[in-house]
Amino acid sequence: MSSIFVSFCFIKTVSGGDKYVSGTGLYCIGNDVDAFREITFKGFTGNAESLVTPLEKNSIALVIGRYVYEENTEYV
Repeated sequence: MSSIFVSFCFIKTVSGGDKYVSGTGLYCIGNDVDAFREITFKGFTGNAESLVTPLEKNSIALVIGRYVYEENTEYV
């Protein structure tokens, strides 16, 4: 089963090429300050200029996409 995922995430790792970007990020799951979960993300782009700003490690980004939970791992 998949759902839509929308959250501000702290980007832990990021890598990619001309047509995609992938990595891991953390998002807050509640009002608890120390309650975070990790997601694995992958996004496709037409070219490097199509992103509003480059996605960088240790930054905050709005992540929107299809959410899938499989074998104790979250994918967007």
